[in-house]
Amino acid sequence: MFSLTKAIRISFFSTVVIISFYLATINSVRNFNWPQIHAVFSFEDDKAIIQEVSEKETFLRKGDIILAIDGSEIRSNLDLLRELWAKSLTSERIIVIERNGETLSEILYFSHRFSDTENILRVLLAALLFALGIFIFYKRMMIHSVRNLSYIFISLAYAVSVPISQRSGTDIWSILIPFWWAILFSMIPPLTLNFALRFPYKKKILKKRPYLAPLAYLPTALILPITLYTLWEGGLYKELENYPLYNTVYKLFTGYLLIYVVTAFFILFNVLRNPMQRKQKMQVLWFIYGSAIGLFPYMFLRILPKLFGYESLISWEAILVILFVVPISWAISVFAYQLFDVEIVINRSLVYFTVLSSLVILYILIIYVSSSYLGNYYDLNNRMFMTLTIVGAALLFEPARRRIQYLIDRFFYRDWYSYRKTLLQVGRQLSAISDTHSLYRELVKQLVEILYLKNAYIVEFVEEKPDNISTYRLSVAHGLTEEEIIESRSLTKGFDLDLSSPIMSRFIEKLNPIHTDQIWIFPDLPEDFRELRKDMDKIHTQMLVPIVLNNKLIGCLCLGAKRSGASFTYKDIQLLKSLQHEVCLAIKNSSLIQGLIEAERLASLGEMSAKIAHEINNPLTVIMMNAQLELEKEQDPDLQNTLNLIVKHSRHIKELTRRYMNLGKVENAQRKNLLMSDVLHSTVESLTPLGQLKHVNLIESYLKGESEVNGDFTSLEQVFRNLILNAVHATSAIPLRKIEVGIKTSSESGFSEAYVSDNGSGIPTNVIDKIFDPYFSTKKEDEGTGLGLAVVKDIIEVIHKGKVSVESEIDKGTVFKILIPTVNTA
Repeated sequence: MFSLTKAIRISFFSTVVIISFYLATINSVRNFNWPQIHAVFSFEDDKAIIQEVSEKETFLRKGDIILAIDGSEIRSNLDLLRELWAKSLTSERIIVIERNGETLSEILYFSHRFSDTENILRVLLAALLFALGIFIFYKRMMIHSVRNLSYIFISLAYAVSVPISQRSGTDIWSILIPFWWAILFSMIPPLTLNFALRFPYKKKILKKRPYLAPLAYLPTALILPITLYTLWEGGLYKELENYPLYNTVYKLFTGYLLIYVVTAFFILFNVLRNPMQRKQKMQVLWFIYGSAIGLFPYMFLRILPKLFGYESLISWEAILVILFVVPISWAISVFAYQLFDVEIVINRSLVYFTVLSSLVILYILIIYVSSSYLGNYYDLNNRMFMTLTIVGAALLFEPARRRIQYLIDRFFYRDWYSYRKTLLQVGRQLSAISDTHSLYRELVKQLVEILYLKNAYIVEFVEEKPDNISTYRLSVAHGLTEEEIIESRSLTKGFDLDLSSPIMSRFIEKLNPIHTDQIWIFPDLPEDFRELRKDMDKIHTQMLVPIVLNNKLIGCLCLGAKRSGASFTYKDIQLLKSLQHEVCLAIKNSSLIQGLIEAERLASLGEMSAKIAHEINNPLTVIMMNAQLELEKEQDPDLQNTLNLIVKHSRHIKELTRRYMNLGKVENAQRKNLLMSDVLHSTVESLTPLGQLKHVNLIESYLKGESEVNGDFTSLEQVFRNLILNAVHATSAIPLRKIEVGIKTSSESGFSEAYVSDNGSGIPTNVIDKIFDPYFSTKKEDEGTGLGLAVVKDIIEVIHKGKVSVESEIDKGTVFKILIPTVNTA
C-alpha cells in the first residue's frame, strides 16, 4: 500500500545512498589518475610564471601542487587546467599566474595529492562501511536506535572517501562536496552519543531524563550552520588555511567531535559493568574495543595535535589501515557472537544489493540518455532529470523489493519459504479448535516440532488485583518434566506482573516478543519481571511471546532453547509475530464456540431438569401429603418427630428440584442481607453427623468484623454443602482427613471471601478446567452426576454475581474460593 510518509523516507535515504555511493566509489575511481587541486590564478599574455614554494606554506608537502585560478572565463576551461597540471606533474612548485604583473594570493580551495595506495585503501574502507551502513538501516532491530549506526557508517564512509572525490574546476560538485561532507560528518558525534545513551549504563537514565537523547543534537544544530558558512566564505573565495574563521571553526568542530565520541565510549564502557551473559558481553566488547582501536588513533594522533598547532603524529596510510579494525570487529561481533542474524545478513544483502544496483543503473542510464540524446532536441536541465529519477526510483523501490524478496526466498531460501508456509498452516489449524486449553496444547506442541525446541509452555491470566496487578499461572506445557514444573513454584502457584510498568506496556502495545538475551537492554526493568526472568532461566525458557486479546494480556507463550543450541533468528521472531494474529483469532473463535456450547448444554440441562423434576415431584407430593395427614392424628412423640423430618426433607427435595430446573437461569431468589459465616455454620452443623461417621475433622475459621452480603440462604447453603461433600470424597484415601471452612479477608476489595479446603488427593491439571462443566465428574458413574459444581458456579456467578475459583496440588489438597459482593458494592 502506498504511504506518503514511507515514500518521503525512502526518497530521502535513496538520495543519500545514491549521491554518497557515487561520490565515494564511482567518482573516486574515475579520478585515480589525477589529484584534485583548486586554487586561484590569472594570465598575462597566456604565459605561466613558476615560482618556488614558500617556507611559510607549512600546509604543503613534497608532491603537493596548487593551481592559481581566477576569472570566469578560465573556470570553465577544464581542458586547459588539466594541461597545465600535466606539465607540472613532476614539479615541486606552485603555479602562480599573474594578471597585469600583479600576483594574486587568494586561493580558492586546497587539496593535496594522494598516493595510489592511499586512494585504494580509502575506496575499500568506504565500500565496506557503506555496506554495513545500508544493511543496518534496512534491518529491523529489536533495539530501534541501532539504526543510528547506519548513518554513522555512511557518514564515516563519505568522510574517508571525500578527499579523492573532489573534482577540479568550479562546477556544482566543487560546491556540493564540502557541504555534503560537513553535513554528514557533523552527524557522527550526536548519532554516536544517542546510540550509547540507549544502553542502561545507569538505571532509568532516559526515563528520568528523556531530554538527553534529543539534546545530543543541539550542539550539532549550532555548529553545522557555522561550518557551512565558513566553507562558503573561506572555501569559495579564500585559502581556508589562511582564513581566520576557518581555523576557529575547525578547532571548535574538532573539540565537539572529540568530546562527543569520548563521552559515548565512556557510556559504552560502563555498560560492561552491568550483569549480562557472556555472549552479550562479547558483542559489546567487540564493538567497543574494535571501534576504540580504529578511531582513537585518528582522533588523538592526528586530529588532536593539529588542534594545538602541531604536526600529525601518524600518516594517512597508517590511519586507514587502523580504521579497517572497525568493520572487522563488527563482522566478528555479527558472525561469531550473533549480534545480528547471519542468515538475514546474507538474505537482506542479496535483496537490497540487487534493488539498489538496479536503481543505480537505471539512474545512470536515464541521466546518460537525457544528456546525450534528449538534450539535443529539447531544452532540458540535467538536474531536473536527476530529481525526477530519484523520485521515480523511490516510488519503485518498495514494489521492486517485495518482488525480489519473494524470488530470492522462493529459489535461494526454500527452507525459509516452506517454514513460513508451515506456520501459516498451523495458524489455520488452530482456528478450527474450539477449546482454548486444547488450542494452547496444540500450539506449544506444533512450535516445539517446527522450531526444534527443547520445551514450550503457556502461562495464562488468573485474576486481576488492585493497582493494575495481574496474576498468571502455568496452563499447558510441552517438553517440561514434572520436576521442572514443580521446581518453579511461581509458575504453578502463580506470579504477579505490574501491567503498568514501562516494559510490560511496551510488551502489550508493540506485541514484540522479548528474548532473554535482550532483557538486559531495558533500563526500566521491573523487579517482578527480573524474578520471572530467574524462573525462565531455571526451566530453560528464552523467548516470551505476548497473547493479547482486546488490549489485555491474557497469557504469554514461553519458548525454551533450540535443541541445536542456536539462538532465535530474526526470521523466527517475525514468523512468531505473524502467528500471534492467528492465535488471537483462534482464541476469539474458541470463546464464541464455548459460549454457544455452554448455552446449548444449559438449554438441554433445563429440559432434562424439568422432566426429572416432574417425575420426582409427583411421588414426592404423595409422600409429603400423607406425612402431613398422619401428623394431624394423635401419635406418640417419636413418630411425630419422624414425620416432621419426612415433611422437612421432602420440602427440601422439592426446593432442590426447582433449583435444578432453573439451572442457567437468572431468577428472583429470596435474597436478603446475611453473613456467609451463618450459612457456613448451618451447613457444617447439618453435616457434622456425616463427618463423624466418615472420621473427617471439620474445622471452622471465621473473620471478625465480617461484611454482610445480599444473598439467598438456601442456595448458598447448597453451594457449601456440595463443596464439603466433594471434599469428604476427595479425602477418602487420607488417614488423617481434614476439611477447613471459613471466611477470610478478600484479596479483592468489595468482596466477602469464603473458602473450603481439604488435604485430599488434589485435582489433576488436565481436568481442572473442566470440573465446572455440567455432567463432568471424576467420580464413578454410580457416585456422581457431574452437576454439583455446575450448580455451584451457576448459583455464585449467575444469581449472586460473584466469583468461584479453585487451586489444587496433587497429593496436597484443594481450595475452593467463593467471592460475593458485599452489601455496599452489590
